[in-house]
Amino acid sequence: MVRIPDCIAKRLESKAEGMDSSVYELVVDKVLELLEPYERAEGYIDSSLELINEALHELEKGDLRRASELIWHACALAIRAYANHRDGKKLESRSDLWSYIETIKRDLGNWAYDAWLSGLSMKMNFDDGWASKSQVEDAFNQVKKLVEEISRVIKGSNAKKY
Repeated sequence: MVRIPDCIAKRLESKAEGMDSSVYELVVDKVLELLEPYERAEGYIDSSLELINEALHELEKGDLRRASELIWHACALAIRAYANHRDGKKLESRSDLWSYIETIKRDLGNWAYDAWLSGLSMKMNFDDGWASKSQVEDAFNQVKKLVEEISRVIKGSNAKKY
């Protein structure tokens, strides 16, 4: 585990807020910039899969807010992975995610948009803590399906696109 000094963490939080992002997403983005373009999509989706596993663990422990945060991040990173894989596009903000979800909806189907909305609702639940365990579990299942499908698409095409 990497520990970031508090003074740097505060600057990261400020920078992420100004970019309409989260510290987690900002750090993942910056680290993945070090990779070759064709490796970035796998980096995003591998991170997303890891977050889904962590979310399941938090759900089992009963920490719904933490599970919600992880579900949201997994969803956002999966969308970024798909954009990078399909179009070589870097999505930098939630606004970019909102715009790009239309592409995923066309490619994968309406269910992907519903999964996106479930993931987004988990961002709200992390902030406010109003969702029930059943609602968080439903969102988890929808986002997990989205993450797994995007992973299948990315890992199923072994060709380097760039």
